[in-house]
Amino acid sequence: SIDDISTIDRNGHARGIVKLANKTSTDQIIQYRFYWYDEQGLEVNTKQAPWKRAILRGDETVTLSEVSINPNGKEFRVQLRGAE
Repeated sequence: SIDDISTIDRNGHARGIVKLANKTSTDQIIQYRFYWYDEQGLEVNTKQAPWKRAILRGDETVTLSEVSINPNGKEFRVQLRGAE
């Protein structure tokens, strides 16, 4: 489950933070990537970011984060999918 989503400013660049919780006793392997948008809601990435991999151990909470390379990136969405 997603426990929290937030954006903080770090030296003029936005950092997106997503806290995920594995509410099962088994490991969950996921892939994720962030998409960044400006204040008008337009995507600022010139190309799609590669998928990153994370392992959520049973009953574990992890934090995923990424800093927008583009200083115009103010808001984000994160895409999650299961992985083998």
